[in-house]
Amino acid sequence: MSLRARMLGFLLLGGLLPVAAIAWFVFWYIEVRLYDQLELKLSISAEELRDDVDRDLFEHYKGLKRLAEDPALLAPPAGAAEGLLETASREGPYLCLAILEPGGAVRRRSGRCDGAGELPADAAERTPSLSPVREAGDGVPVVDAFVPLRAPGAGARWLRATLDLRPLSDMLTRARRTGGLDEDAAIYTADRRLVARRGGPISASVAAEFPVLAALDRAPAASGRGAASRGRPAVAAVNTLVGLSPPLDALKWRVAVVQPLDDASEPTVLLLRQLRKGILLVAFIALLTSLACSVVLFRGVMRPLNRLTDATVRVRDGDLTTEIEVERLDELGRLALFFNEMLRKLKLSRDQLTALATTDGLTGLANRRAFDQRFGEELRRVSRYGRPLSLALLDVDKFKDCNDLHGHAFGDEVLRRIAAACPKCCRDTDFVARYGGEELALILPETPKKDAAAVLERVRRAIEELELRDSSGRAARVTVSIGVANCPDDAADEAALLARADAALYAAKKAGRNRVALA
Repeated sequence: MSLRARMLGFLLLGGLLPVAAIAWFVFWYIEVRLYDQLELKLSISAEELRDDVDRDLFEHYKGLKRLAEDPALLAPPAGAAEGLLETASREGPYLCLAILEPGGAVRRRSGRCDGAGELPADAAERTPSLSPVREAGDGVPVVDAFVPLRAPGAGARWLRATLDLRPLSDMLTRARRTGGLDEDAAIYTADRRLVARRGGPISASVAAEFPVLAALDRAPAASGRGAASRGRPAVAAVNTLVGLSPPLDALKWRVAVVQPLDDASEPTVLLLRQLRKGILLVAFIALLTSLACSVVLFRGVMRPLNRLTDATVRVRDGDLTTEIEVERLDELGRLALFFNEMLRKLKLSRDQLTALATTDGLTGLANRRAFDQRFGEELRRVSRYGRPLSLALLDVDKFKDCNDLHGHAFGDEVLRRIAAACPKCCRDTDFVARYGGEELALILPETPKKDAAAVLERVRRAIEELELRDSSGRAARVTVSIGVANCPDDAADEAALLARADAALYAAKKAGRNRVALA
């Protein structure tokens, strides 16, 4: 049946449909507003719980740092240190406090220590770290914190603290609830492992107990409707821990508040039930008479139009992955086919333009335009959070002589090989771009100048060890000079930092090339 025929049938019964449509719209509008209000309450509750958990973890971590700076941990006699650890164990939620030697062996301990524990992979850098959530011997959820001792004479020793996470469940239980709602609350990790819970055992699965949370994991803070355990309808809100200092910012735990919607004592649920009864009573006769026409309308016309409208809105907002499901080849079906085809061509054109605009054609690295954009973003991040940023400029030594001796094709191959070697020596968070000609630029976020020099020394050695041969089979050796500058130590703005890195590069060239020079 064509769209014209379906619309004609709708017009014949149009006198009955407005009553049903108005009743449905009134209910839908009020329902949406009530659920929005409930989601707002739960979002506020989740944010408050998030703040409480953040503060609690931060206070415990500050206490560990203060303890790690106490000279009494290393002073004789040994019993004094054990006594200090025992006192700290009683005052904080620790199953174990222990001092670890550089190799991981336990020197002194207090509490229930299940083994020596393992030093973090970055122990050589004396960086505090946290382990993933695990279960202690009696099934208690814990997380291990490793803090380098800062006391005089500590050397490379570490303080290991096994933090008991059960008090977090008590915190959720004591927390103020939003208007007396019968809500559940939980804390879980990024891999959906329960850490603490208000309404039940933490041994339960997050996926089984709170299916509604699966759709809310895409944003740091979100709310929505879905299903809770045993298919119960629910409204939920989640919020991600901020982590008030490193390494707490690496936890990415999420605090969730879930309100079941089958509890008649909940004001929103009770109001919706009463509203539904009143509207159904008013609209019953009109809906019964126009049922067949409504089915044809919503199945044949409204659903495809709604899908087309939603897809158009998503495309307007920049989502070019949207496609409309085509159920039949009438006028709306053909329109959906044309829309999908147009969208595929538009996405292909955008991807091609993006690649051409931000990628260097010879080396495959980011080009100068992409570098300028990323450099500006990283400097703004430095200005906001005060973390260090290192910038390096790399230039191929005597590149003109290389072109003259071996040919320009060989020079292009040298640039490609260097471009392939640089990212392998850097971290995933570092950014490598072709700055111009035979010059590359490297951005190293959150990296002090000394650490950046170590990374760039690896880059220099890797390039020096490249095995290169020209078209005639002659072996060639290529070296690079690198200049490094740091923000905010050397400069705070784009132009000044580039100038300092360029000056360091010139110093490396003047000092004999094939070296890394610091500003």
